[in-house]
Amino acid sequence: MIAISALILIGVIQGLKVYTKQGDIIEVPSLKGKSIEQALKILEQNSLSAEVVDSIYQRNKPVNSIYDVVPEEGSKVKSGRTIFLRIYSSTPTQKALPDVQDLPLRAAQERLKRLGFIHFTEKEVEGLHKGLCVGIENKDGKLLEAGKRVSVESKLVLLVSGKATETLTVEDLINSEPNIDVKTDSLDIEPTEAKKQEEQPDNWF
Repeated sequence: MIAISALILIGVIQGLKVYTKQGDIIEVPSLKGKSIEQALKILEQNSLSAEVVDSIYQRNKPVNSIYDVVPEEGSKVKSGRTIFLRIYSSTPTQKALPDVQDLPLRAAQERLKRLGFIHFTEKEVEGLHKGLCVGIENKDGKLLEAGKRVSVESKLVLLVSGKATETLTVEDLINSEPNIDVKTDSLDIEPTEAKKQEEQPDNWF
């Protein structure tokens, strides 16, 4: 009975080794910078599988090339393990446009840069206060609302108010040239009380 039990135990242990593939350890190969096709071929040769789990857009990077691997390269894994790949996408990232209403031009530019927008110019429009942004247009002149998702590669136009045209300051009035020619002889002005008294005769009788 003892011998039979020992044989059964040894058989179970060996079966577990085969089932869990203990001892069949593989090192994750170097895949960064390679295309998906190249990576799949290399992983297949090493009895590993692959799955693309994420992608990002980055300028001047080969489309569909690998930039990250999980588990990381050089890690020890079992045969048949799935390796997760992150690749460079062909589609630029989209971001929501920030609200730049009434922001100074420099502040609006910094807000766009922090979100990844780099292609933008300025166009002067009328406004109440000089140097403030009043909105964003696309390259075709269409006004874009804050919160609208657009590609970070989009060419944007910041609308910036020029000199105020709807209000006049005291300085504007002082420096302005007089342009009203008033002819006093054409005005019907009531004489003052003193003038009336001078015009009345000394004697009423």
